Amino acid sequence: MITVIVADDDAGVRAGVRAILDTTSDIAVVGEAADGTDALRLIAELTPDVALLDVRMPAPDGLEVAATLDTINSVTAAVILTTFDDREYVDAALRADVRGFLLKASDPYELVVAVRAASTGGAYLSPRIASML
Repeated sequence: MITVIVADDDAGVRAGVRAILDTTSDIAVVGEAADGTDALRLIAELTPDVALLDVRMPAPDGLEVAATLDTINSVTAAVILTTFDDREYVDAALRADVRGFLLKASDPYELVVAVRAASTGGAYLSPRIASML
């Protein structure tokens, strides 16, 4: 079972992501956070396989959380889930060694693919992000 935490300051987004991932038999959402502080706490407590992180959320933001994951544990892979297809965010995410970068407008199937890829050490970029690079 792939364990996931979802960190986003929008409760509706967290609920939607949970609903998508709950349709799979091999992925379980084990925690939700509304800000980076709670995300870091959950990552330390639960050691999930994947942390889905919003770029813009209360401090620390998703990119800062991703950049500090190795200091918390070496298990959790970060996947950025955002509305912003900004090159600056993509570059920062890649420097932070994220395993995925998805847009919230992506097809729900992409979310599942990204989580599965990240959990096995792979990577996934939304096609729109990949074409930007």
